[in-house]
Amino acid sequence: MDDYLLNDGDSESDGESEEELNMQSSEGQARVVMTRTAAPVKKQHFDKSLAASHSYMGGGLVPLRGRSVLEPGWQGRLPVAAHSGAVFPGETVPMLMPDYDDAILLFEAIQRDKLFGLLCPDETGGMVSGYGVVCEVYEAGTAGAGEARGNTALSFKARARHRFRLLHPPDHPAPLHSYTRMRFAEVRVLPELGPAEPLRLARLASLDALRAPRPAPPFAPDLRHSPVARRVRGMDAALTPWPRFVHELLEYRRVRDQLHAHFSSLDLGERPPPPEPLSRRH
Repeated sequence: MDDYLLNDGDSESDGESEEELNMQSSEGQARVVMTRTAAPVKKQHFDKSLAASHSYMGGGLVPLRGRSVLEPGWQGRLPVAAHSGAVFPGETVPMLMPDYDDAILLFEAIQRDKLFGLLCPDETGGMVSGYGVVCEVYEAGTAGAGEARGNTALSFKARARHRFRLLHPPDHPAPLHSYTRMRFAEVRVLPELGPAEPLRLARLASLDALRAPRPAPPFAPDLRHSPVARRVRGMDAALTPWPRFVHELLEYRRVRDQLHAHFSSLDLGERPPPPEPLSRRH
């Protein structure tokens, strides 16, 4: 009787172990099948030209011919509007004018000289600073804006060209929202000042013969980092309260070369999909 009970228990345990083995084997086969049937992930490369070309604005923009060049000190009347941030010369500004009056005003400017102004905010971000940039429209087109605006809205791409200052700024600080709509203003184009050498005012005239020629010929080697040039800069810095390395931290060409070398060494690689929405964030 005891043997029968023992054998019966063994048979039950054997049955349970066989069921566990079958379940484990079936799960293992399922994992194998799922692994084998998983589709390979296709790598997508980010198109860097999407953000630069602003292709999200559509293909209805028409390139405009001609260019208007303003000299430093030029004074004139331009349509201006406030911008949410600081725009620097050389930047591309994509814009959409849904308001009918603003679109007509800017359309007339495009027919005339393709120039308008963007006012920058002050350090608080809520007032108009009185300074801005002159922008030139180089592509423009129309898009539907609904029946309320006569189905006319102006979309365009402009490039910032020159810095300007308002000739007749308001007597009291004007809020930024007061320049949301386009209006005419008298502006004066400011000269573009290049960065000077930090030791320019402290340089010794007796050491000019040892300095590198400026501008250096294109075939000449870079003599700014030679031992002689470093020693000459050290003698110039001896006339100032600060050592040479402090002045070199503020040297424009040195910082520019370091930035170029840094960004050229970066390998951006691949971008996560999808690339189109990512390009719209730039």
